[in-house]
Amino acid sequence: MIISHIVTIRFSSISLNQRAKMYFGTLTEKKGGSMTFRQALGTINRQFKAVEEKLAAEGINLQQSARNFDEVAAALGCRFATAFRGLTARSGIKANDLVAIFGCGGVGLSAVMIAKAFDAKVIAIDVNDVALQNAKAAGADYLLKSDEAITEIQKFGGAHIAVDALGSQKTAELAVKSLRRMGKHIQLGLLLTEDGLTPMAMARVIGWELELIGSHGMAAVDYPQLLQMIADGKLDPSQFIKRTISLEDATSALANMASAVQDGITIIKP
Repeated sequence: MIISHIVTIRFSSISLNQRAKMYFGTLTEKKGGSMTFRQALGTINRQFKAVEEKLAAEGINLQQSARNFDEVAAALGCRFATAFRGLTARSGIKANDLVAIFGCGGVGLSAVMIAKAFDAKVIAIDVNDVALQNAKAAGADYLLKSDEAITEIQKFGGAHIAVDALGSQKTAELAVKSLRRMGKHIQLGLLLTEDGLTPMAMARVIGWELELIGSHGMAAVDYPQLLQMIADGKLDPSQFIKRTISLEDATSALANMASAVQDGITIIKP
């Protein structure tokens, strides 16, 4: 499963006003638009303040932490937060759980690292050798190609938790069928079909009393645990950064994402 990693801009040296300009594209207030620039800037300000106050209550100084994290912050992105909430708040991962992660792109590799931080046993599954080697570097205990996954995982007794980190009918089916009885399937990859419907192996779900659990993103108030684990060295998203490019090179890098195998995260430094 070849997944393009999102090219990320390092924000640590960019002002809040500049961030909003980059995100919303213009200072002009568009008549009839859903949100003006001024409203957008206010929203960003309020969200930032909410996170800062929440972290302060947990004893974390956001300004000092930002200086310590540097490029780690850019490596987080939605991929890491989505995987973190899916495995913690939604699946209730615990030590020695057998976790099967299907798709070793940005979300999948994040899930591998997070699962290992909770002392789980991790099986990484993909069709791409580069992706599997990245999963091994992130801490995966076992590497499997997709066509052999169900048989091999069931030899372990089945997974306690299976994660579809890609988002396709095939990977969702493989993940469900890799579970042991009463296991949990976590759907992190977006199942984007034309009609919004994706067939699932419901006979297995019913017969084996499985749980199908969706997870999408993570609220700002839930970040303290994630940031604390990074500060403590239990998680290191910067491991996924493979190269840094200039803003001038960003156009060609973005154009190549659809046609090239993406190995790790590319950071754009303005």
